[in-house]
Amino acid sequence: MTTEAQRLSMPRMRSRSHWAAIWITLVAIAVAACWVWVTDPPNRPWVAGAMPVILIFFYTGVAQRVVLETQPPAVVWRVPGLWRRRVPLDDNATVRLRAAGATVYLHARRSDRRVGVSLDLLALTEYTRRSRDADELSALCEVLSRSRARAASEVVQQLRAQAAHVRSGGDVGSSPLARRTGRSLLGLRY
Repeated sequence: MTTEAQRLSMPRMRSRSHWAAIWITLVAIAVAACWVWVTDPPNRPWVAGAMPVILIFFYTGVAQRVVLETQPPAVVWRVPGLWRRRVPLDDNATVRLRAAGATVYLHARRSDRRVGVSLDLLALTEYTRRSRDADELSALCEVLSRSRARAASEVVQQLRAQAAHVRSGGDVGSSPLARRTGRSLLGLRY
């Protein structure tokens, strides 16, 4: 088992409007459920059954974390108290950079599994223009360079270039990882 000194928590890169939308939606659902509970007694069992499922869904969205374990190297996605997915960065794992719209992720997956763990590295949305800071990127490079995961050396090169760009004070939109982002509906880069 690893100690806390061997773990690096990587917070999610989301804007305040993202969090506001989550909480406003949760409050709206709670108000609607209370309204149905008070005004429509035959539907109370549906409300009682649906609310725990909805609360677990929102708890997962709010509480999920990605933790980088340094010894032995692993990437762990977890929702405290509910789920945990650990990808050891050994010979059986592959790491790569993936772009999904305006966000670039580090994706780690074991070859014998269908699902892996993703860690957001760069977000270029209307509300968020952020990259991981240079220290986080350097720590990630350090762990990946010590791992035996496939394609780790290519990913480390790109992350080191991103860390150097961030450390020098460069704009997030012109960073090395920003070139991997997608395009908007109008064909403009995010």
